[in-house]
Amino acid sequence: MRSLPASLLRAIGIIEALARSALSGVCSIAFGAANSVIAMVRRIASFLPQPGELARGVIRSRRGAAAAGILCLFGIPSLAMAFFLIAALSNPFLKQELGYAEERSSALEVYDAKRRWLGILPPADFSDWSNGSYLPPDHAAAVPTSIPPVWKKCVIALEDHNFDGVSRWLGIDPIAIVKSGFFTMTGDRRRGASTLYMQVVRELEGRSPSAEEAPGEVAFRKMAEIFGANALVRMIATDDREAAARLVAMHTPLVIGTSGSRFGDPIYGVELASQILYGRPIEALTVDEQAVLAAAIKVPILLAPPNNSSAQARAAARWARVRERADFCLRSVLPKGSPELVDARNRLQSEDQPRPVVDRALSDLLPRNRLAAWNIAVNPVRRARFFADVQLQVARAELDAMYPERRWRGRIASVRLSLSVDENSPFVRTVQGHLQSLQASMRGLSMPLSSRSPTGLAANAISIVAHADGHVRLLYSSRPDLLWYWRTQMASTAKMVAAVALGRYDSPTTRYCHTDVANDDATGSIRTCARPGSWITAQEAFARSDNEAIRWRLRQLPPRELRDLASSFLLPDFGTTPPATALTRGTIDLVPAQAMQIVEAISAGLSRHNMDIYRPTIIDELVVLDPNGKLHTLTQRQGTPISAEAVRKAFPAPVIQFVESVLAATSEPYGTLHSMQDLRISLGGRFYAKTGTESVAHKTQSLHIIGTFRSGRDWSTFLLTVGSPDARAPIGYGLSAGQFSAIARIGIKNTISHSRLYN
Repeated sequence: MRSLPASLLRAIGIIEALARSALSGVCSIAFGAANSVIAMVRRIASFLPQPGELARGVIRSRRGAAAAGILCLFGIPSLAMAFFLIAALSNPFLKQELGYAEERSSALEVYDAKRRWLGILPPADFSDWSNGSYLPPDHAAAVPTSIPPVWKKCVIALEDHNFDGVSRWLGIDPIAIVKSGFFTMTGDRRRGASTLYMQVVRELEGRSPSAEEAPGEVAFRKMAEIFGANALVRMIATDDREAAARLVAMHTPLVIGTSGSRFGDPIYGVELASQILYGRPIEALTVDEQAVLAAAIKVPILLAPPNNSSAQARAAARWARVRERADFCLRSVLPKGSPELVDARNRLQSEDQPRPVVDRALSDLLPRNRLAAWNIAVNPVRRARFFADVQLQVARAELDAMYPERRWRGRIASVRLSLSVDENSPFVRTVQGHLQSLQASMRGLSMPLSSRSPTGLAANAISIVAHADGHVRLLYSSRPDLLWYWRTQMASTAKMVAAVALGRYDSPTTRYCHTDVANDDATGSIRTCARPGSWITAQEAFARSDNEAIRWRLRQLPPRELRDLASSFLLPDFGTTPPATALTRGTIDLVPAQAMQIVEAISAGLSRHNMDIYRPTIIDELVVLDPNGKLHTLTQRQGTPISAEAVRKAFPAPVIQFVESVLAATSEPYGTLHSMQDLRISLGGRFYAKTGTESVAHKTQSLHIIGTFRSGRDWSTFLLTVGSPDARAPIGYGLSAGQFSAIARIGIKNTISHSRLYN
């Protein structure tokens, strides 16, 4: 319905609301009258002897048989024709509405680099077209990668015997409806007639049964379920045998919390229930576990907090009922007397009351308080936020960039992050601790580094390490959007490209002039450096981040050559700024991901890796649904690549030697990163970095440390950025990037200690 004009949608909404009210009222009156008539008939029948014999006598009579025959010949076909006529007219709208609801319900499962399940990204809020307000989805569901065979058989045996028969074609089971009506009217036990398709429609439309429903509301809900089920079976792909079962596997509530437990929303679908209760994906479930999740349909499993004995007792009583249904299910679908049945029933009887399961390495990260840990473990949304909050927000930003207007919702089933959560969490805590120490001890700092001030301002901080293939290994970010959207001046990155340019002409001992060049005349002529003592080597110029010396030498190179090299490394266009000035004086604005891509290209050139270089990404793998509902696994790549050919051309052997020498010199005793000399030595000299500080009148706006290092066979890039979110409010006075080198060291050392994961 989103494709219709807004004015028409509002009109339809008003008409629908009026129709619902009117129909509910009419049905309530009709049901009231019918109930009165039934009560009167039952009252009269109570005075008659043997009413059952009387009823059977009527049916045996010729007149009763004739009436029954007429009803079968004309009544039921007429009702069927009316049903299909109304369903055919309503299906286009209902199918679109149900498809929209199914998309809104689809959550995204999240795994880390070691394929451990972290939780889900919940479905997005949606805009209500009737008044423009934002509403949450009715529920969250994860797309199952497969349908467990025993689970499906059990569900059919318990809930809908004709799931693959008449229900699959009509969405309803007419025979079950007639039986249900007959038993209800005759006062026998109440018997349900809802097919699994009707139950899915009920959940997608958020119309769950309630004890407070009026008769008219019940009738209207049932009618909506009947026509919705017919629309649902029309929208299911005919070439996908599991499509119908997948909908049931997603959109039925299976696990709930006891009242007052702060459990959160019910857990829908076998995928989420399996991860919460068993800590495994559904394809790894045993047959008795599949039977339990089938038995939980209409009888959801109760989970109770560890500190509430009465709630635990209620959960135990519910578990006994679920286990009884699961046992019936196993006896219905497995061969009688088979060893498989015997083993499954034995395991079921010995199975303990369900509790939330968390991977051992991840559980060590949970709070020590049992109740606090339980509240996280039982809720898939809370789990993901607790284990990887900022990482998931960065992943969400990447998905938004790949799919404009957030059209990835409902199209991506799962995402695997490129980092290991149990390794990244200690890294984050250590970085935060060091930022707090710096905040307490650093002179000249005027803005908080690790917490927000009363004015709401705090420095933006990023510390990140990416693997040679561009995947993020470690990440700390004080704000989730920094990595991809925060554009700031990064002269340090530009000077690394300048080193590549100079390597074609110079050696590390080539001498540059570091006397200030006062004017840039329009002709671009090169001023002579004749003052004694104004010469330093190229190695010293880069080690000390001497912008004037590097700029003096760059002015002697062909501008066209500098522009072409910068373009091949995807640096922004210089415009009217002379290339030598653009590469040294900080007029290059980059987002952190762009800066790391450039440094990764330099890493590839130094190590002679012949591959295209993409922006670093926190997403390692995606499972995407195509329009037909088929699942495909994709490896993630971000942005425009720096081509392998461009990198290869930029790095002949003399350039490699020059770049390695001048960028390693920053960690020499006279360099801006002299405190990291021991780290460079421990890495065998394979540590290359550049610092940059943006200051105005000694007021520091931002600072950066960016570089690359080699551990074992692999290259990694690292970036530390600290800056002010407000150009009018500096982070401090007289600060330097070297003062923050301990933060960069943390990321490098953590990467080295965990390098076995990537080698």
